[in-house]
Amino acid sequence: MRLTIHSKNILFLFSGEIVARFFGFLATIYLARILGTDKFGVIHIGLAVLAYGIIIGNSGLSYLGTRNVSGKQGNIAETTGHILVNRMILSLFVFIVANAIVVLFVSSTEVKEIIIVYLIYLFPTALILDWYFQGKQQMGVIAGGRLLATILYLIFILIFVNTEQDAANVAWSWVMGAAANMGLLFVIFIHKKNHLIFSWKLRELTSLICKSYTLGGADLISQIVLQFPAIYLAIIVSNSAVGEFSAAFKIILLLLIFDRIFLTIFYPVVSRCFYESPEQLSVVFNNVLKLVSVFSFYIGLCAIISADFLIRTIFGEQFLAATTIFQILVVYFIFTMINSVLTFTLIGMEKENIYTKSLIGGMFVFGSILLLTGTSFGTTGAAIAIVFYIITSLIIMAVNLKKMISFSLTRTLLLPSLLGIIFIFLLSDFIIVSIPLKVCVVTLFALPLLTFACGIGLSEIRYLKRSLIWN
Repeated sequence: MRLTIHSKNILFLFSGEIVARFFGFLATIYLARILGTDKFGVIHIGLAVLAYGIIIGNSGLSYLGTRNVSGKQGNIAETTGHILVNRMILSLFVFIVANAIVVLFVSSTEVKEIIIVYLIYLFPTALILDWYFQGKQQMGVIAGGRLLATILYLIFILIFVNTEQDAANVAWSWVMGAAANMGLLFVIFIHKKNHLIFSWKLRELTSLICKSYTLGGADLISQIVLQFPAIYLAIIVSNSAVGEFSAAFKIILLLLIFDRIFLTIFYPVVSRCFYESPEQLSVVFNNVLKLVSVFSFYIGLCAIISADFLIRTIFGEQFLAATTIFQILVVYFIFTMINSVLTFTLIGMEKENIYTKSLIGGMFVFGSILLLTGTSFGTTGAAIAIVFYIITSLIIMAVNLKKMISFSLTRTLLLPSLLGIIFIFLLSDFIIVSIPLKVCVVTLFALPLLTFACGIGLSEIRYLKRSLIWN
């Protein structure tokens, strides 16, 4: 018996990510308590602006690179060089334009300074080769780079952020972590005797952008939706509201470590399967969809019934208003996990235009809900809008993907959702017990029912054993 490459990658990524997220979460807890809701909100306004800049600076090039590397399409050394040059040029453009906008339209000197420092992050991240190692399925390298970045970020935070007045140093710490990640991956890339072929020919560079623009547009739409609440709440409510929303979303990001690991491993597998054995794609997709559905609903149920405890323990009493926001956003986590199965199947099949259309539909629903709720619902309205965004996107992708691959939405989505609602209702209103006991009830009763509802049988268990655990 020996571990498969998938199980090794899961082991590398999960261990690396869990440690990196642990250190990152320590930094978040420290910052929340040092900075308070107001300053905590300010740094997340800066992160929201940065997220838009990263997406435009990337423009889908990393996804294209991973697909080409995993599918062994074209000259890999040449493609890698072209992607790095394109990303650096785009990042420089974004940096100049974003700085001009910030100087002209942001009145607060503190917010202005923090945004500008965060934008420096664009340059090291443009040169990070994680997408290359993802395509090569060398996940240990990716995990090592992220771990180094997070540890350095935490160290700089502890040294240079001691009062509310040190908020700008949070951004500098973020930049230094990214620079270390970039440097480490470049050293490993060269040590493994990989090669780069740079080209400054306009035709070749623009050709690559044209191929990746659909993916880049989809990513931009996604980040517009996810980062907009921070800017929106800062304008219509307060920086403290941004801090509460960001605190709830930070825990969701910690849960999404599972989605990140899944994305990093599943995407190259689907791409390779599509190119080398397309007849197996339906089997892989259905098995993974069922397993991910059970897992995401189970984790989501545990998170919802533990919401008050998590917020109180991690952020303190001043952030308790974030509890309801967190519970709503857990629904976003559940459907994001399921959404990722559909998303990266479509991208792996070179059907990213469907993915983009689904996000456009989701963004329209998101904007409509924000307009309807206005200032009346504040942070709660923003959280609800994000949930409807992901559900709309999921439905559109599912309808289109069913034309190419046969699968059951009733078993993987509707039945688990109904079971989840029933258990949340029972555990929150009728069973007055401790959180550990509630988690035991979910594990002993909800988990088996979810497994049955999603149609997981011996074939799916054998697939998990054969493909993801050992052979």
